[in-house]
Amino acid sequence: MLAARKPFPAAIPILLAWLRRITDAAVKESLVRTLSVPFARPLAARPLIDEFRRRDCSPGLRWALGNALSIVADDSVADDMVSLASDRQYGRAREMVVLGLGRLGDVRILPRLLELLQDDEVSGHAIVALGLLKSSAAREPLEPFLNHPRAWVRKEARKAIGRIDTATRRVPRR
Repeated sequence: MLAARKPFPAAIPILLAWLRRITDAAVKESLVRTLSVPFARPLAARPLIDEFRRRDCSPGLRWALGNALSIVADDSVADDMVSLASDRQYGRAREMVVLGLGRLGDVRILPRLLELLQDDEVSGHAIVALGLLKSSAAREPLEPFLNHPRAWVRKEARKAIGRIDTATRRVPRR
C-alpha cells in the first residue's frame, strides 16, 4: 500500500543541504524532482539556480533543475531566470526555465520572451510562456508561429493567441 502523498515542507531545508553534497547524478536528479513542488518556493530557488550553473552538470540533470525552477521560482530570482533562459550554452536545458518565466506572471519579462521566440531551441516554450502572460503585445509576434513546421509549436501558438484574445476581451468588473 502506498503512503498518502502529503506536503513535507519541513524536509525542504534538509533536502537542500543534501543537494550540495550528493555527487551521483541519478540520485541528485531524484532529489531535484522531489524538490519540484510548490511548497518549496522560494526557499529552493536559489540553490537550484546554483546547481543549474555548475559546469559539471549533465544536460539531463540541468533539464530537471530547469523544470524544478519553473515550479519554485518567484520574483526574487526573476533576473537569474532571465539570465539562465538567455544563455545559449545551456541549450535545450533552458526549456523549462523559459516556461517558468511565463509562470512568474511578470510583464517586465515580456521583452526577453519575445527575443526568445527567435531561439529555435526554446521558441516553443517561449510561446507557451507568452500565452501565460496574456499580454496583447505578444499577439502579433506569435502569429507567424501559426504556420511553424512543427505541429506542437503551431498548437501552442494557437493556444497562446487564444489566451491573449480571451484576456483582452474581458470586461473588468465594477
